[in-house]
Amino acid sequence: IISINLSADDLLNDSILALLFENSDLSKRVLIEILVNKSIDYYKVKESIQKLKILGYKICIDDFGAGFSNIDHLLNLPIDYLKLDGSMIKNIHNDKKSHSIIEAITFFFQTNGIEVIAEFVENEEIVEILKGFGIKYGQGYYFDRAKPHDEIFG
Repeated sequence: IISINLSADDLLNDSILALLFENSDLSKRVLIEILVNKSIDYYKVKESIQKLKILGYKICIDDFGAGFSNIDHLLNLPIDYLKLDGSMIKNIHNDKKSHSIIEAITFFFQTNGIEVIAEFVENEEIVEILKGFGIKYGQGYYFDRAKPHDEIFG
């Protein structure tokens, strides 16, 4: 599965939607991560998301807990995944507040059928805490470092 970052505005762009519709045979392998900006036309964005989901695309809110992402986006958009911003994860093993908020957020979203993805997973201690919360997905240097295209694909 690969992730594609799109803004909420991109989900209203006819050219981008046409490209996604034309390539819907790849939808089971694509996770669309929505980068949230401060103004969203929820009705229109929700409509686009629903069309993409019918084609098999999975939808994620990216960088939750930073910038403009907020609970309102999650309550108004039909998402499959929530990606927690690394700023919330990186100190989870040393900071009681981070630990508590991640535990509560994870419980809320899992209870509502939304999978949680953690960014900035840097060590085994963080992995074990996240596993304890039931988080199944993560990204970060613990798993692998970023590599040049040529090194990955030869």
